[in-house]
Amino acid sequence: MNQISLLILIVLLASLIFKDAYAADEMIQEDQMLDKISELYHRDTNSPSSKLTTTKELEVLARNNNWQNALLKLKILEAQLQVEMRDLPTAEKIIDELERTSDRSLELENKVKIQLIRLKIFDNSKSINDIERLHEELLASVDILASEDLQSRVYQHVGDSHTRLEEYGAAIRYLSSAYNISKNIDDVRGMANQLNSLAAIYTIEKDYKTAIRYYTLAYEQVQKLNSAHFRSIIEYNIGYNQYREGNFEEAEIYYLRAIASGKEANFEAIGVYARQQIGVLKLQSQEWEETIELNQLAFDFYEKVGDTVRQFFSVNTMAQAALGMKDFDAATRYLQTSSELVSILNVPDRQIEFNSLAADVYYQQGQYQKAYDVLKDNFQLQQSTFDDKQEKQAQKHKIEFDTALVLSQNEALTAREKLSQSVITEQLQKERFLSLVIGLTICCFLLIGWILIKQIRVRDKFKQLAFIDALTNSPNRRAILNTAENVFNEAKDSANSRFFIGVIDIDYFKRINDRFGHDVGDNVLFTFAKACKKNVKEGEFFGRYGGEEWLLVLPNSSEADIARIFKCVRAYVNEKTIAGIPDDYEITFCLGAAQYDSKQDNEVNDVITRADKKLYVAKDNGRDQLQIDAKQ
Repeated sequence: MNQISLLILIVLLASLIFKDAYAADEMIQEDQMLDKISELYHRDTNSPSSKLTTTKELEVLARNNNWQNALLKLKILEAQLQVEMRDLPTAEKIIDELERTSDRSLELENKVKIQLIRLKIFDNSKSINDIERLHEELLASVDILASEDLQSRVYQHVGDSHTRLEEYGAAIRYLSSAYNISKNIDDVRGMANQLNSLAAIYTIEKDYKTAIRYYTLAYEQVQKLNSAHFRSIIEYNIGYNQYREGNFEEAEIYYLRAIASGKEANFEAIGVYARQQIGVLKLQSQEWEETIELNQLAFDFYEKVGDTVRQFFSVNTMAQAALGMKDFDAATRYLQTSSELVSILNVPDRQIEFNSLAADVYYQQGQYQKAYDVLKDNFQLQQSTFDDKQEKQAQKHKIEFDTALVLSQNEALTAREKLSQSVITEQLQKERFLSLVIGLTICCFLLIGWILIKQIRVRDKFKQLAFIDALTNSPNRRAILNTAENVFNEAKDSANSRFFIGVIDIDYFKRINDRFGHDVGDNVLFTFAKACKKNVKEGEFFGRYGGEEWLLVLPNSSEADIARIFKCVRAYVNEKTIAGIPDDYEITFCLGAAQYDSKQDNEVNDVITRADKKLYVAKDNGRDQLQIDAKQ
């Protein structure tokens, strides 16, 4: 009996020892997990997507072992990575779930990290009041945070948020604080982030050369990190500023680099951004369809990830391309979408951009009074949002930061830089009042001049419209007949003039309208006008004569010149893709031409009549051919 009791006692003691050892082992494992989470967050060589994969694997382990503290930090890290990858809806779901299911009050550090994530989400979708409330909460916490790294991140995020709100003085102040902390703790990634954000402000203020200088400094820091993800962001930003400087080839080089780096980092968003900007370059070269295609893909992506700001930019670019194509229905649809987005953003600069676009759409549609009213309202909006005090404060902070940066690079210049700064500040104060008076006077004269110029342009536009065919943007019947009359009168005074008039009629055009619709017929006419414009040489003229008929006026020409035009126009029309026309459908036309003959042509209508007769000969002979009445 005593032996049995002793055996039971030994088993109980062994189980207790094993339990304590397991608990100790579990504690060590959770501590190791927390260290791994911290190391994963600060690791720069991994892309956000690969970090996200590792994070989710660790979440499974933490959940299986009921490591609640580790699981909370992993979910916060997951939300941060989703923000970096621009998947804002997923990030918002994660932090909403954390706040809803947390069974204890969050520690200050975790609470601040969640607020920083929410600020990124708010910046893209929420009202100014929500954003400012979050600013106050974050700044109230910053002084009691134990982590200098987290303090720097608070200032960084609040500074970036002020940039989005167009409060640049405050943005530079907070970003400078973040930079100083990062420099003190030798945080290379932090310094690169802050230089990147400061450069963005110079971009907004259209000082692109200075922006490129700051981005280049940030790029030098990023090279130390060996981070393809961060590198792709800086490459994109340098490309954008090169584009704004007018260096389109250099811009495209950096965009392509950003796409390559983004692919290396599995960073889908930067590839979308860069391709959208390549679409903007296509807009500059009037490649309308490519512009719309690239920006539509970008718009769909931004809609999925909840990036309202970039949705606004991409739809505005598509509207401009639609105007270039004279597709006013599409331009109006894009304008409506832009209107919905700008009401969500509620930012003056975006409203000003929208108004400019709306005025352009109305103007090209012939709604001149509406366009003028929008431009007038836009000017008033620009005046009301101009804040001289804020601009001066932003300039002051920029000078302070530039000075601080130079001093950190060369301590020997400290005294001289302080003296220079004092002299600059004193000089600015002396000149400020005089500059303000001169500026107001210039603004008044500019306003008067601008109004006069707009009135002249509207008047000239009305004159132009009297001679332009609205559908094809080519000379209309009145314009081409006036040209023909002038050339005819010159030919009468020249005994050796070789002057031809040609009449073109598109074969079976009614069938095109009946089979494919009038919109497709309009596309054919528009393409035909482009074909004529491309293949009629300088000194030769064409215009829409009516319906599907066109008139050619060809001074000093020959039968060979007319044959060339016939062949080239026909080839161009059938090589181009015309919306609504099947690829195997062939478009043909007849061309009747007549040479001016002083013996029988008393007026220009006589030449046109003879050309018209030749047109009907071509139709009677089977169409798709050229007939010429040449002078013997």
